[in-house]
This record gives sequence, structure tokens and C-alpha cells, in this order.
Amino acid sequence: MPSKKTLDEALHVRLLIDNPERLEFIDWVNGNWRQANLGRFYQDEDVLDNAVFELTQAVLAAEGRTLGGGSANQLRNNVNRATMPADAVSAMFDACQDAVPL
Repeated sequence: MPSKKTLDEALHVRLLIDNPERLEFIDWVNGNWRQANLGRFYQDEDVLDNAVFELTQAVLAAEGRTLGGGSANQLRNNVNRATMPADAVSAMFDACQDAVPL
């Protein structure tokens, strides 16, 4: 099962890839990206939900696991544009608890 640190690093990379212009370079490097809610990076709720879901699935796939239907839906419900990155990582970690083998 992925650690919170692994999920945090993966989220950092995903946000940087999806929206590098949302923050100054120094904010990406020094950790200030964690101070902005996910709405700063994603204008659309569905795009946000899909990004977090896909990211979690990708991290789990590296371990030969996947989210079950209930966990996937709960993860989508637990993140929104007001969610802070640390809270998104916690939601991702919780969803990973119920991951099943591929």
C-alpha cells in the first residue's frame, strides 16, 4: 500500500504537470503549493475528481492493485475544489486501504 509521502509526492507532480503556471516556480519547490486549495489548480469539479482518481489508480497500479467501486466513489466525494492538498492525500490514502488486486 502506498504511503502518504508517496501519495503527496505523486499529487505534487500531477498538479505541477496539469497546471504549472498556477504558482511561481519557487512555490513548487519550497512546498507552498500545499497552501493552495485544489480549486486553484482545477476550475472544473469533474476534472479535479478525475485527476485525483486517476492519480490514485496509477499509484496503486504500480503495486498491482486498484480501487474498488465503493472506494472510488468515496474518493470522488471526499475531494472538491475547496480541498487542501494534505486533505486530498488523506482521502487518497483512505481509499487505498480498500484497494483490491488487479
